[in-house]
Amino acid sequence: RCAGQCLVESADHVQRPESLQRRALVFILQQLDQSRRNRPITAFCQQLPRLPRVWATYPWVLLTKRPPIAEFVEPPEIVASVDGVLLDAAHVQRYAAMCGFDPGADLPVTFPHVLSMPLHLKIFALGAFPLRPMGLIHLSNVIEQHATLEPGRPLAITVAACNYRRTDAGLAFDM
Repeated sequence: RCAGQCLVESADHVQRPESLQRRALVFILQQLDQSRRNRPITAFCQQLPRLPRVWATYPWVLLTKRPPIAEFVEPPEIVASVDGVLLDAAHVQRYAAMCGFDPGADLPVTFPHVLSMPLHLKIFALGAFPLRPMGLIHLSNVIEQHATLEPGRPLAITVAACNYRRTDAGLAFDM
């Protein structure tokens, strides 16, 4: 597992995994060391002030040039985070109604994935992301709900592209 995997936590009691904190520190140290030794950076972390605008990100997703997969010896882990994201009750109700969830029930378990989509796109838009997003194939989904999320509560959302592995068809990774 990687640090992110659409990890969504309540912002009033945020406990980031120790491995994520360590990876962020490793990234900073590697970046400082980069100028001295010219070593490749193995992690890239971004703490954003708010969720990116989807329509502003799409051109970067589509137009960012990518080198051939064969040139990537070890693709970097890329992490994007936003704190203080509020669950809008009206947005949740519209989503629940459109997808056939009971509007009076708890927050649909799939909603955090939808809420995190702008961070997925932000990662895909970065030049450090090794794959062409338009050629990606979705292999599987795993959604784990550890607590009930309530509209109006602030969330910290972290998404990571990590655990790259070569397959016969190309390069697979976890998000």
